[in-house]
Amino acid sequence: MRRKNGVLYLIILFALALRLYGINYDVPHPDDYTTVQGAMYFGPAHIPPTGYGLDNLHSWPGVTLVYFLTVLSTLYFFIGKLTGFFSSVESFGKLYLSDPSSFYLIGHIMSALFGAATVLILYFVAKRLYNREIGLMASLFLSGSFIHSFHSQFIRPDVPTTFFALLTILCCLLILETKARKYYIYTGIVIGMAIATKFTGGVLVLTLIISYFLAERDELFSKKNKFAENNFILFMPIIFGLILIVASILSYALDLPGLIAVHYSSTGKLDLTQQAFVLFLVKAGVGIGIASIIAGLILIFFPMARYFGLNLLTSKNLISGIAAVIISFAVFDPIFFVKFKQQLYMFIYMPTFMGENTIWPNQSSLGPWNNFLWYLKGSLRWGSGIHMEIMAILGLLIAFYQWKKEDTVTLIFPALSFIAICFGSLRFERWVIPLMPFMAMYAALFLYVSIEKIGSKYLPSRSKSILFAIASIIVILPSTYNILRYDYMLTHKDTRVMSKEWVEKNIPKGSRIGQDAYTGEISDTLFDITKKYSLGDESFEYYVQNKYQYLMVSDTQYKRFLEDARRFPENAEFYKTLFSRGELIKQINPRQDLWPKPEDRFSKYHIHFSPEIRIYRINDNTDFHKGKLS
Repeated sequence: MRRKNGVLYLIILFALALRLYGINYDVPHPDDYTTVQGAMYFGPAHIPPTGYGLDNLHSWPGVTLVYFLTVLSTLYFFIGKLTGFFSSVESFGKLYLSDPSSFYLIGHIMSALFGAATVLILYFVAKRLYNREIGLMASLFLSGSFIHSFHSQFIRPDVPTTFFALLTILCCLLILETKARKYYIYTGIVIGMAIATKFTGGVLVLTLIISYFLAERDELFSKKNKFAENNFILFMPIIFGLILIVASILSYALDLPGLIAVHYSSTGKLDLTQQAFVLFLVKAGVGIGIASIIAGLILIFFPMARYFGLNLLTSKNLISGIAAVIISFAVFDPIFFVKFKQQLYMFIYMPTFMGENTIWPNQSSLGPWNNFLWYLKGSLRWGSGIHMEIMAILGLLIAFYQWKKEDTVTLIFPALSFIAICFGSLRFERWVIPLMPFMAMYAALFLYVSIEKIGSKYLPSRSKSILFAIASIIVILPSTYNILRYDYMLTHKDTRVMSKEWVEKNIPKGSRIGQDAYTGEISDTLFDITKKYSLGDESFEYYVQNKYQYLMVSDTQYKRFLEDARRFPENAEFYKTLFSRGELIKQINPRQDLWPKPEDRFSKYHIHFSPEIRIYRINDNTDFHKGKLS
C-alpha cells in the first residue's frame, strides 16, 4: 500500500516544497496583518491591533483563520515556555512587538499546509469521480498552479476556503455512495467552517441539498409524511409570510430604521448608504413574505408538491446536515451573531455584492460578459497556463458527454462561484482560486482520455503509465518554472525594507511623514507617521497646511489611481500635484532581473512585493513661505 501511494506522497511533498520556498519573506501581505493581529489579540498576550492591521475585527470575513492562528500562536508560546525561550506572557508579547517575523512565519506555514492539503483532497475527489491516474494527474497539476501556489503563502481566506469546498464535495460524494447520516453531519461541519472562513462558502449549502436530492430521491416523493394532512402545518407558511410583510412595512412606515440600521452618521441621521441598507432589508422582508405565502398556497393546492416540501423539511438526514452547518458556523464565527447587523450590512453592501466601489481603483466590474473574458484571459490563463486552460475546457466537455449524478454535485460550487464573480461589482485575480482544483481535474481528465484513446491501440499498459507521467510533467513545467522564479524573488530584500532603512538613516527624527500603502513599516516612535491606504484621500494642500514634511508613495498605489482617474479624480489629482510640486529626494526601484518584471508585478499578477517607492519633501518651512517649492 505504501509503495502504491508513493507517487501521491511525492506529489504532496512537491506541492509543499513549492509553497514553502521563500515563505519567510521580508514584508507580510497587507491582509496578513489583519489575521496575525487578530490572533495576537485573542492569544495569551492579548495585544490590541494597530497600524494597517485589524481596524475592526468584526468586519473581517476570515475569522476561522484568526482562530486557527490563535491556537498555533498559543502553542508557540507554550513550547517556548517549556524550552525556556519565553519566560512569561510579557516576553512573548515583547517579541511580537519588537520582531513579529516568527508569528507571520507560523501563519504562512499554516497557509502552505492548507494549500498542500487541498492537493491531497483533490486526489481523493478525482479518484472517486474517475480513477487513480486522473487523481494523481489532477493533484500534480494543482501542485504546479502558479496562482494557487503563491496565494498559499499569504494568510488569506481564499486557499483555506478552497480546501473546505473540496472537502465538502468529497463528503457529498460519500453521501451519494452511502446515504449515511454521519456524512451529512461531516458535510455540515465542513460547510460551516467554509462559510466562517469566507462568506462565499455559503454556496456549498446548495451542494449539500442537491446531494440529498440525488441520494434520496425516493424518500422525497414518498406519500407517507404524517404532517401532510395537518392544516396548521400547511397554513404556517402563509401566516409567517403575512406577519413578515406587515412587520417590514410597519417598521419603515413608522420610521423605525434604528431597529435594523447599523449606525447613524455624525449628524444623528442615517446617511444615504444606511438608508439604502434599511430599504433593502424592508424589500427583502416583503419579498420573503410573498414567497412564503406562495409556498403555503402550493402546499395546500398541489398534493405532490406538498409531499415533496414536507419530506424535504422533515428529512432527518438533511436536518442533521443543516443543523451541523449552523452549529459549526456559530462555533467558528460567533462574531457574526454578536455583531449581526454589522456583519449583515458588510455582507450586503460591500462592493463585492451591491455597493459602489469607492476603495479599489481598476477593480470595478466591467459587466458580466467582460468580467468573464477578463478572468478567462487573465488569472485563469496565467494561473496555470493557456494550455491547461484549453485542456480543462476540453475535459469539461468530456465530463458533460459522460455525465453522471456525481458530476452535478462536483460542479455546483465552481459553476456558481464563477457566475458570482462575473456578476460582482468588483473583480480580483484571486477570486478564481476556488476554480483552480476543478481546472486541474478536468485538464487531467482530458489528458487521460486522450492517452487512453491512443494508447489502447498502440501501447502496452506499462508504456501508457510512463506516457502519463511524462505528459503530466511537461504540462506543469511552465507554471512550475514561474513559481520557482517568483519564490526566488521572495528571497531578496524587499524595496519596502530598503525604504524603511533609508528613511530611518537619512530623514531627521521627529519629522512628520505621510505614507501610502506599500511603502514600508517606518517606526512611529522615531517619526510622526500617518498611514493611509492612499494619500490621495486628502489634497496636496492638506499635507502642506498640516505641516507634513515628507510623503512616501508607491507605484502599487499611484499607478492604478492614475489609470482609474475617471472614478477617483481627487486621488489622481493628488499624485499629479505631488509629482509636479514635491521635491523627489529618493526613489527606490525594484530589481529588473527578477520575475515578475516590475511593470507586470502588480498590474497583471496583483503581487505587492518590491514596488517602486518614491519619497518627496513637500514642506521645508523656509522655502515654502518663500514660494520656492519645486
